[in-house]
Amino acid sequence: PATPRSLSATPIVPVSSAAPSASETHSRSNSASSSASQQKPFGHRPNRSTGPSALEKVRSQTRPVFLPPKPREEDDKHMAAWRSMMRSSRMAAERKRKALQERRLTREKSIEESLHIWEKEIVPDWRVVYKNTSLRKLWWKGIPSKLRASMWECAVGNSLSLSKDHYRICLSRAKKALSSK
Repeated sequence: PATPRSLSATPIVPVSSAAPSASETHSRSNSASSSASQQKPFGHRPNRSTGPSALEKVRSQTRPVFLPPKPREEDDKHMAAWRSMMRSSRMAAERKRKALQERRLTREKSIEESLHIWEKEIVPDWRVVYKNTSLRKLWWKGIPSKLRASMWECAVGNSLSLSKDHYRICLSRAKKALSSK
């Protein structure tokens, strides 16, 4: 009886294909010489990926393995459609980014234009924001960047009258308490 080892050691080769043709021998010798010339020195690392490109990955996944390959024309048509979709997607993302940037700039501009109202009415007496609804709405729209630090200081306050040194001591105690948990 034949064992698996003896079967794997002796391959079955049809008689008609036992001898390589002249073209096969020539292509083998060319590939051997070209691979020898393409060898890199020891320790050389290629600077580009040797795997398939993104386009090749998409192209290889356009058809299931169990189906015959697509005709070249159909594959090219589908790749052109894919490129078109990707281009329109990039353009839509760019339009969206520009619209967002434009809205942000418009908002910042309107906040900065309200600076004179802030300086005349809110900064001199901070508590007026609680009384006047239009000033409260102005507050919710945003504080001009020039006044943000001072306005936040007024809004948050320092009801405990902490000095900077006392604040640092409390902060270090809080960090120690959090790290010990």
